[in-house]
Amino acid sequence: MNDIKVIINSENRTQINGLKAYEILMTVNDPEYDVPQKVLCVFVEKDQKVYMLQFIADSGSFNEYLPIFNNVTSTINVTSTINVTSTINVTSTIKLG
Repeated sequence: MNDIKVIINSENRTQINGLKAYEILMTVNDPEYDVPQKVLCVFVEKDQKVYMLQFIADSGSFNEYLPIFNNVTSTINVTSTINVTSTINVTSTIKLG
């Protein structure tokens, strides 16, 4: 079994296009990969539903591609209800509001 280590670097409440949002930046050290990965999860809430966007890159190139991801997230506009099923393991409790 892999000994994956996750470090939460930052957690922030924010808004994207007027929608409540929460960002978590993590560093993931997985022995299966040669270099640490940085993971940015953005949770956006609308109509009591939460949508997640995730950006993953090698630590060395993360900052290079971050502006592209931020550009994508800044254009989020949830216009209709969709059903999404996803499983994530979270080690901290997140409350939007």
